Amino acid sequence: MQYYRFDIRLEEDFKEILLAELGELAFEAFDDSEARILTAWVQKALHDAQGLAEILERYEGHIIEVKGPVEEEERNWNELWESQYEPVVIDDFVHIRAPFHPHQEGFRFELEIEPKMSFGTGHHGTTAGMVRMMQQIDMRQKRVLDMGSGTGILGIVAMKLGAKAVHAIDIEAWAVENAIENAKRNAVEMEVELGTALHMTGTYDVILANINRNIILQDIARYAVHCTAGAALLCSGFYIEDVDMIREGAALNNFKFERESNENNWATVLFTKL
Repeated sequence: MQYYRFDIRLEEDFKEILLAELGELAFEAFDDSEARILTAWVQKALHDAQGLAEILERYEGHIIEVKGPVEEEERNWNELWESQYEPVVIDDFVHIRAPFHPHQEGFRFELEIEPKMSFGTGHHGTTAGMVRMMQQIDMRQKRVLDMGSGTGILGIVAMKLGAKAVHAIDIEAWAVENAIENAKRNAVEMEVELGTALHMTGTYDVILANINRNIILQDIARYAVHCTAGAALLCSGFYIEDVDMIREGAALNNFKFERESNENNWATVLFTKL
């Protein structure tokens, strides 16, 4: 299979933002091990040249140089990932490691996550922000929805915090498979389903939505229908400048703003259903 490789030199603070943007354009592998350089690969057949140009133009002031496209053959993406992956530490709350990393003492929880192609290792500001703020939500005996579950990490944390049940939903079949595998790795049981917000069932006491601004705004009315009174809605996947828009959409659907946190230009916001 033929791939295009792009080497993008940019300001360090914008690596995660650009990585997320490229992920929306079918880029499926990244190497950010070299300071200020993000290397990204996309299948030649899936490359959206216009979409890439629009992203690069949008962040023109933060991008120093772009080299590519360079044609390459498919490589072992898992091997590339393993060469870069480092354990993630979120306070003394959770230690997130890959299967090939050693056990570490001193944390409330230790998770073993193998992300493969799924989004959500804890490295990204949105996932880390969600996990950190989950400490402030009472999960005990709650029914939890993990919307856009990726690796399943948020649902796994919810189960570790005492949730009664987790319903995880993702639009990608390989993400569903990955979340099921990671749940087994961490000795928790979750219902993991291929689908969208249309696949929500019953009501939830906690909704975790780490997706993106447009999907959250599109689906927030449906979240409201499937919430119990007093339910927590914790969401991320958008930039700091998008928070006002998210708060407005939440207020229109009877969600009360509680608090906000920021990590590397990404926002995490907690609401309560009135």
